[in-house]
Amino acid sequence: MKSTIFKSTITAFVSLFIFSCEDVSVENELNDELKVQNLSVSQNFFEEIMGFREANAAYYHRMFVKRADGNIWKRDAIGDDLFFRTHLATSFLEVRNLRPNYTWKKFGTPRRGVDIIESIKFLLPYEQTTISSVTFVSPKDLFMTGSDGNLWSIYNPEGVQPIGTNKFEFADLWRNQGKPDGTSIKEAIGGTVVDRNRPYIFVKGGDDNLWLNWWSGSNWSWSNQKKPSRVSIEESMGVITVDGGRPYAFVKGSDGNLWSNWWSGSNWSWSNQGKPRNNISIKESMGAMTVDGGRPYIFVKGSDGNLWSNWWSGSNWSWSNQGRPNRSISVEKSMGSSALFGGKRPFIFVKGSDGNLWLNSWSGSNWSWLNLGKPSGSVTINKSMGIYKVGGNGPRVFIRTNDGDIWECFPKLENNQVDWIWSHIDDTLI
Repeated sequence: MKSTIFKSTITAFVSLFIFSCEDVSVENELNDELKVQNLSVSQNFFEEIMGFREANAAYYHRMFVKRADGNIWKRDAIGDDLFFRTHLATSFLEVRNLRPNYTWKKFGTPRRGVDIIESIKFLLPYEQTTISSVTFVSPKDLFMTGSDGNLWSIYNPEGVQPIGTNKFEFADLWRNQGKPDGTSIKEAIGGTVVDRNRPYIFVKGGDDNLWLNWWSGSNWSWSNQKKPSRVSIEESMGVITVDGGRPYAFVKGSDGNLWSNWWSGSNWSWSNQGKPRNNISIKESMGAMTVDGGRPYIFVKGSDGNLWSNWWSGSNWSWSNQGRPNRSISVEKSMGSSALFGGKRPFIFVKGSDGNLWLNSWSGSNWSWLNLGKPSGSVTINKSMGIYKVGGNGPRVFIRTNDGDIWECFPKLENNQVDWIWSHIDDTLI
């Protein structure tokens, strides 16, 4: 395994993904913003990455973050139609030297006096828009909970808007999704997409019921999913979609069991998924995903310090002990998870008790653990900032260290061998 700083040649792979080092003016603009806001990177400049939105295939990703000033900031590209048309029409090797003009913009908060509490983390599909004979792929909505008890979203009513001759930028607006009938939102559970373009957002209400804010294709509605019989909802274990059209919301109940609220295609039901073993309780979620499009996998940390999975074979539910990195190293917390290689191979990233990032993955025939190490220097892994896939390429795992900086870990193919690279992302690379 290698550990190194992100090289500019790799940045060209997606100077467009996140924090690239292509434009000194962006750095200067960011420094000006920091002075105006009286902030610094050491003051936890990034509190949370609210989400990424892919703006065309595998080349350009937009980013929304919550800063220490409490505002949402977005990183966009203001490009001309030649740039976007070229990126849509050519391969990576042909466009690797083309870069948009990135800008940071303060997107603010939904309204005066309303703070953002937490984001609903999930990636949505994208739609295409044509302007001036140029095809753009417009991002869908981002969802987050507000201090007013409402669900809020950032959405694109028109995709992109002209800002000059052959110049375009993304038009984003705040939208109030409201709150459950007769109660407020207590915490986020998760979100997913049904039938490719219908968001389903699950939250826990102030009445302790599971509530769903969903899009029918023409209207937004709130539905009370209630809770398991004689069991209250403690925390989210993940939300997924099975077979493209059936949402599953997994929660931990007050009885210590894993529960699912799921749609059969005609009815909603609550099902008791149990727990790893009678003497092993569920400590926290380690991720949820759909494998092969139709088989749910839910990963949890057990009270024994091991990683456990509750999974569907196609005919039966089972609990499996994924073990731990090694006998002396237990699982501490989730660093992200995703089903890769066409959605067939689960990848689960965790922080081990040794302070390193570890990967538990399925090769197609075996489960194995891999030590991905940690950032160089004296810093320690503090918090997961999300895992994202770039087009058809490998995962990029983002973490925040104890000094407030952000690092990413990603695979790189060299000499027919995959090495995992650590990249330090600081204010000089933004």
